[in-house]
This record gives sequence, structure tokens and C-alpha cells, in this order.
Amino acid sequence: MEIKTKDAIVKKVLKKMDKRSIIGQRKYGDTMESEIKRKEKSLYHFMEDVQEELMDALLYLESAKYCLRDEIQYMAKMMDKDKRKPRKPGSWT
Repeated sequence: MEIKTKDAIVKKVLKKMDKRSIIGQRKYGDTMESEIKRKEKSLYHFMEDVQEELMDALLYLESAKYCLRDEIQYMAKMMDKDKRKPRKPGSWT
């Protein structure tokens, strides 16, 4: 498969997907395509997998929001401390 895009972000995501596919093949010993061909998984089961993955993604997103909030509060505290430091006349630092 030839990748024609010039978009570096798309290329990065495609590389990550390829790596993830290899990890999955090693972990499960097969490809998703093989599961379909052998009828090991139905459409319903694939839909359940997607639903579970999306629920996990929501948890990661919520966790990231907490991390961001904590980082913003920390930075605000550091900036407030910095404002209270006495400065030499004419000093910008």
C-alpha cells in the first residue's frame, strides 16, 4: 500500500496503527481479517468491541482533563509566587 499523503500527522497516525496491528497479531496470533474469514466474530461482537474501546477513550479523556486542570492550577500558583518576589529596580527577570 502506497501512502500518498504529504500530511505528517496522518503519516504519524498510520505508522502508529501499523505498529498497533503488529502488536495485536503477536498478542492474539492472528489478524482481524482472519477472524472475519473464519467467522470467529460476528458484526455484533465487533460492535461491542468498538463500544468498549470508546468507553475506554472517554475514561482516558476525562483523566487527561484532570491532569490538565492540575497542571493549570500548578502553573497559576507558580506565576502567583513569582509575582510576589521582590525585584530590583529596572530588572525584567
